[in-house]
Amino acid sequence: MKKTLHLCAIALISFSANAQTDYHGFDINASQQLIDNQLRGTLPVEVYRLNKALTLQVLYQPEYLPIMADEDLTSYTPGTTTGLVDGAFTDFAGQNGKYEVNASLESGLIDGMVLKSVMDNNGLAYVVIPDKYYKNGELIDVPSTGGDIRVRFFMESNDKGRINDTEACHTEDITGVYLTVDAPSTVTITNNFVQANTSTKFDGNKMDSGTTDQLGAVQRTATFSLPSTDGNGPQDITFEGKASNCWNLFTYKRISDSYAFPISCVDVVFKGVKPGERIGWTNYQTLHQGYTPRKYGSTSGIDNIGNDESDEPVVYYNMQGVRVDNPTSGLYIMRTSSNSKKVVF
Repeated sequence: MKKTLHLCAIALISFSANAQTDYHGFDINASQQLIDNQLRGTLPVEVYRLNKALTLQVLYQPEYLPIMADEDLTSYTPGTTTGLVDGAFTDFAGQNGKYEVNASLESGLIDGMVLKSVMDNNGLAYVVIPDKYYKNGELIDVPSTGGDIRVRFFMESNDKGRINDTEACHTEDITGVYLTVDAPSTVTITNNFVQANTSTKFDGNKMDSGTTDQLGAVQRTATFSLPSTDGNGPQDITFEGKASNCWNLFTYKRISDSYAFPISCVDVVFKGVKPGERIGWTNYQTLHQGYTPRKYGSTSGIDNIGNDESDEPVVYYNMQGVRVDNPTSGLYIMRTSSNSKKVVF
């Protein structure tokens, strides 16, 4: 029997051996063991090669809208979940202003509903639009038109919960994204990177790269628009090229930064999901030059040429996170001393 859970949890970060040693991008799957952990919980295996954790939140909302700026970069329109309340995300205006989505929903700061997920045998985490959601702090029926599903990743770097702080994920060399999804062909999929540290204005006073603007202290958003699926089950989709709506977010750098400007969170958004439709995801990877993403269901290191695991100890876990000494047919997580990846027997 599959287990139902709240997707407000920890996700696996595994890194590919063919990635450059100075690249700190995302490589995430939807292992049951990992998404079932509580927020800020401790995992029995390393979830990131620099011992950083990744939190995960999934939200239904009538419409996901990122912050948008005018062409002159002098004013902006707030988004549905990235507007500010006393300098913090509206999503997290609860205890200490962090990680309190439910408090924001119940108080009416944002509209939507935290989703539950079921881990399928195919390795994807699935969610569906709920029957009810919070609107202005009250539970009402979800409209027949449905809405959007947002999967949000947060890197916990030190205690700041931000990506790109102190040897965390870099953004200046990201050239695209790769993702395995199961969604109707009518669903539009985007991947949004949201700026951290809204106290910094991109006015050139503290920046040593990027084009200045007059937006002030506002969270800028970079968007990759992914192709739709064919609607016939799990499918690898990818986008390579420059992000839109980003105002040089991937190239901005403060004098104090080792890499590009810190990113607060990454959203994978499924737009236009109708009630009863099922959305699944896994195998999320950020791309960079020279990186070959692993395809869904890859059974060997064929995508990771140059990775010699012959002398490394190998441990297998099933999709419930239980160690398996003698795996038979099925989907498993294979872990060596330097790598974690999904394999099929």
